[in-house]
Amino acid sequence: MTASFRRLDSAIDRRSTLTLGVVIVLVLALFAGLVQHRRSQVPVYPDYQGAGSGSVLVEVALGVTAASLAPKLVSMGVVKSEGAFIQAANNNPNITSMQPGFYQLRKEMAAARAVERLLDPSNRAGAVNLPGGVTLEDVRVVNGETVFGIYRHLAKASCYTKGEQRHCISAAAFRKAVANAGPAQLGVPSWARHAVAAAKYPARKIEGLILPGVHVFNPTHTPLEIIRELVTSSAEIYQQSGLVDAAKAQKLLPYEVVVGASLIQREVGAADYGKAARVIVNRLKRHQPLQFDSTVNYGLSEQQVATSEAARGTETPWNTYAMKGLPTTPICSPTLEAVEAMEKPTPGKWLYFVTVDKQGTTKFNVTLKDHERDIEEAHRNGVFDSQ
Repeated sequence: MTASFRRLDSAIDRRSTLTLGVVIVLVLALFAGLVQHRRSQVPVYPDYQGAGSGSVLVEVALGVTAASLAPKLVSMGVVKSEGAFIQAANNNPNITSMQPGFYQLRKEMAAARAVERLLDPSNRAGAVNLPGGVTLEDVRVVNGETVFGIYRHLAKASCYTKGEQRHCISAAAFRKAVANAGPAQLGVPSWARHAVAAAKYPARKIEGLILPGVHVFNPTHTPLEIIRELVTSSAEIYQQSGLVDAAKAQKLLPYEVVVGASLIQREVGAADYGKAARVIVNRLKRHQPLQFDSTVNYGLSEQQVATSEAARGTETPWNTYAMKGLPTTPICSPTLEAVEAMEKPTPGKWLYFVTVDKQGTTKFNVTLKDHERDIEEAHRNGVFDSQ
């Protein structure tokens, strides 16, 4: 190759490099322009800065969304604009996990800070999730732990902070409110009022009338107001479930259906609700005592799987060994599944059942002989050993 050709190639290389550099600069400039354009398209909503001040109690209802909550937060002076809150909520991937309840927020908060506090369980009050089979009072199990009752659950959920002061309602205050109020004051439905009024233990008279599940209440209300809210909302659910008509079909009172449901809730697993309900119905028709250990345990200060002969012989409003028929009140809060089983028992002639192992296997029998054989199996498997 001659020198002239080498000079020509060198000039071409320089021009190519220069052209490539110009193209890269133009591409980068175009990209930066697009980014800036997109940023300029994102709306900037009025927003407060910082964590805010003071204290505001905000209710988040079941199923509420950020968009539906935003106007309330603006009107209460928590955030500056609906747009800022909705935008902050959309930017937080956990917003879909927001739970119902009453939340302690502040005045004039940055929207992002408000979202964070709405997702923080420690800021939540007035919400309780009651398990199936829960009782009003705590349950102490022999050689076991104490299971919190409804009064204790409500007391724990009632706590909130106002200013620098912590406010809580004690379990004793809820208990006293129930004991001192009449059925109407407590929101008891008409089909349960007679039985509630006749109950011998005032603090337990609304047993079974507060359904399991999530309940939201205003923690600033009085104990009586809170109890009435829970009983009333539960009564509405009972009504919607068709309890009254279903009870008629079984030739039972609605309250008796709830009582029966509370027994099967305590006695067997969900898969056997229908069969246990049939045992109750069959025994009631024969005027045969139910003889459920759960009804003995309910009247004891400490409960155990195997009840003593002395306990079974003690007359209480619930002990179905010492009397015929159903207990005078429910012995726990039954789930709707247990209620439905009592409304439509599984067809069968069973009169007996016993859980035969620690996995919860329950066997149902028509004859006492077969039942006694299964009781022996339960003994061999240690079912009746105190835990």
